[in-house]
Amino acid sequence: DQALIDGTEGYPNFKTGEWQGYFGKSVELIIDLDKEKSIDSVSVGCLQDTKPWILYPKLVQVWISKDGKNWTDFGSVKNEIDQNDYTVQIQKLTVKGKARAKYVKLAIANPGKLPDWHLGAGNDSWIFLDEIQIH
Repeated sequence: DQALIDGTEGYPNFKTGEWQGYFGKSVELIIDLDKEKSIDSVSVGCLQDTKPWILYPKLVQVWISKDGKNWTDFGSVKNEIDQNDYTVQIQKLTVKGKARAKYVKLAIANPGKLPDWHLGAGNDSWIFLDEIQIH
């Protein structure tokens, strides 16, 4: 349950065990900050290694709440790196804003089926996430 907020960031090699992989599905999660805090940014570490079907998420959306029931949109960020870039790479998708909250909810959108040009075209893709950072 704590793997995405344990402080351990992944390396470019997805086989090292730091990454959490999600096959063919988007990810939704809620983080309880234990107490209300000021929030300036929410970042998600992501890996893209196109050859073994790992693509960046297409979108990260963030909501915040003081009570865990009523949610306010904090913002979103789209991935801008092309899927056909075969360079193994890591990026942080970051949503910036200013608010106070006790809970942070994220929706991380899977990019969908592998594109026509990919050797695995038509199959589901992976998203690999490591560390969610809230500042």
